[in-house]
Amino acid sequence: MEFLKAVMAAKPFHIFRFIHSRFTLKSAIGDWSQGRCSLCGTMDFVDTMSNMPSNTFLQIWKRMDQERRRQAATALIASTETAGEQRQIAGLIAKRLNLRPQKAAKLPPEKTSAYLSTIGAVDESLAASLVRSYLFAHQKPMLVMFLEELKIPHQDGLIPEGNTIVPTVDMLRTALDRIRAAFAPEDVQLYVSALSTNDAVTWANLDAALTAE
Repeated sequence: MEFLKAVMAAKPFHIFRFIHSRFTLKSAIGDWSQGRCSLCGTMDFVDTMSNMPSNTFLQIWKRMDQERRRQAATALIASTETAGEQRQIAGLIAKRLNLRPQKAAKLPPEKTSAYLSTIGAVDESLAASLVRSYLFAHQKPMLVMFLEELKIPHQDGLIPEGNTIVPTVDMLRTALDRIRAAFAPEDVQLYVSALSTNDAVTWANLDAALTAE
């Protein structure tokens, strides 16, 4: 119950740290305090994957297409257990629809997801939760493949706390080629953009790997 409180208080650089106590969708989306997620990205992608602008998770969320936003919102709402985040989502929907927050909070999950997916102006921590929810719920095989190719130890796609591996440019290029061959370019772009947003230490050579292509 405490994990989303930790997320809301966390700095953006550490927004994807979490506990891997049991790998359900709820734990993948919500348990942040002791591990590190290797995900995230941008959806309205540029012509090539090189020279990508720096992103915040809010910018990434705004560029995601409507269907991916809906999928992200559905996954997040299914995992949300804290009253604070429920109130935040209800407040956003109430403002959008000119409803009382109490009424917005009683909307069915599918309507809540649909309305949330249309809202671009969310705060950074909620945007991070939404982007991460999409990737864990719908693109985990891509994450696993990427980490396996890089030989980074992980637990179902989660990098444990204390990882010291910083992949080289050549390693990253090979891993990128593998996921490009297996997954939609939009999702590869989303994932790669989010990596660079999430952790500047582990992914220090990512921009160089993209530029070198």
